[in-house]
Amino acid sequence: MSTQIPKVRKPRKDAFYTREEIKVINAHKEEYKQQTTRELRGHIFKTKVLVDLFNFWLSQGNAPEDEEESTNRIKVGYTIISARKLISFQYAQQLALWVRNNWRPYSTTSETKPNLKINPINVVWDTQRESVEEELREILGVGELDPKDPGYFQQRNAAGKRVLEKMNEQELAELNAIVNERRTHGNPDHIKRE
Repeated sequence: MSTQIPKVRKPRKDAFYTREEIKVINAHKEEYKQQTTRELRGHIFKTKVLVDLFNFWLSQGNAPEDEEESTNRIKVGYTIISARKLISFQYAQQLALWVRNNWRPYSTTSETKPNLKINPINVVWDTQRESVEEELREILGVGELDPKDPGYFQQRNAAGKRVLEKMNEQELAELNAIVNERRTHGNPDHIKRE
């Protein structure tokens, strides 16, 4: 006769919270992740996550023992109460660490903007490539440029700098206007594809 062993997952040895506690905590996961600032996430944590977990502990009869007087005085609802009055600082700090490590906010995972480093040399390379390549030929001492040559890109900035030094004030002002426009609106599509 075969005996059926129920397939129940054992909790991890180093787990801080039981499955029931995690279900209580996860009720506010999406709302927490949607917040865009640290203050808003802290507000959700203090007023909802901590409150619900503490109420769950009260209903189970295993509230933190070092805060006995608070359990006698307060029946917690969705009101703003300091985390130190609800749960000892150690429990609140442990839970905050767990939440920060497990719930990454959407604002930091999907909406990060790359830091565009647009400088005049790169704009000169894009807008006046013939002049920069002429300077590159002069610097490298070759008649024909080979893009596979390491010196081609190593000396590109030096060649761009020479072109910048040869510009008059009006050309520099036009170039600076293009640089400022690209810093605010981003690079054109043909550069983004490269």
